[in-house]
Amino acid sequence: MNQRRVNGALRSTGRAFTLLEVMLVIVIIAILAGVVVTNVMNQGEKAKKQATELKIKNIEQALDLFKLDIGRYPTTEEGLIALNAVDPIQDEDLAKKWAGPYAGADKGDSVKKEFKLQDTWNHDFHYKCPGEHNTKTFDLSSDGPDGQEGTDDDLVNWETEK
Repeated sequence: MNQRRVNGALRSTGRAFTLLEVMLVIVIIAILAGVVVTNVMNQGEKAKKQATELKIKNIEQALDLFKLDIGRYPTTEEGLIALNAVDPIQDEDLAKKWAGPYAGADKGDSVKKEFKLQDTWNHDFHYKCPGEHNTKTFDLSSDGPDGQEGTDDDLVNWETEK
């Protein structure tokens, strides 16, 4: 900053920012922060969607392993709990073939009847066998972030046109 003497005192000759310039800089920073926060929030939701899609694939693989051992997929009534508990399988011969747990528990764990597979939004997956869409296998779906079945954000194991 340049200084000069006026009447024996040092005076600054540098130019200061006006209130308008300071406010303009603050507005620009606020806009940039808003864009960054919005993008970060969208990435979190995208990651949850990808994690749920991966869970659906993993459950499908567990169901395929169940079918290899038992000879069929769990019924709708048996549900996904059949992947981790022998109790829902009423036929003793089929129960002997059961080699699980197939999903969500290790072989040494005690398997609980309350076992539920949930998506990343803590909603239960929907399972139907035989499926309405996959008539030869099963339908598996998540309600997505809104928790409402049958909406556009649902994640499913069948092809839909959206």
